[in-house]
Amino acid sequence: DGKVRHLFGKYENYCNSGKTLTFDVKLTDFPEESMVIATPFDKDKHFYYNQKINCMKADGFVKYDDIDWVFNEENKALATLDWGRGVWTYDNTWYWGSGQMVLDDGNVFVLISAMVSVIHPRQVKICFSTMVKHISLIR
Repeated sequence: DGKVRHLFGKYENYCNSGKTLTFDVKLTDFPEESMVIATPFDKDKHFYYNQKINCMKADGFVKYDDIDWVFNEENKALATLDWGRGVWTYDNTWYWGSGQMVLDDGNVFVLISAMVSVIHPRQVKICFSTMVKHISLIR
């Protein structure tokens, strides 16, 4: 219906641990805004396109071995959906961070830290600087 993203799966022997990872999470209440970047590389026809959708409500669970993480309205769980497409250069590294929380007054605090691309040890590109924003949750 376009109003719910349902993420679910089961991985036996997750990361060669011999343990199982299982998850079933539904994401709702998509905000009107998201962060989208298009990053060119120095090599011809190479680029990276990315979208991060923050502050979606999360409902469900992640289970690894005997540990359960539960996400729901009661614990004010929020999620970020991060996806991208592109033609990458052979050697690069990305660093980025995103934090979000529901404040006592019902607003959401969002912090997206610098996104840095290390193309080569001596060549660093800062693609996005810090953004801080308050938004109201849809009630």
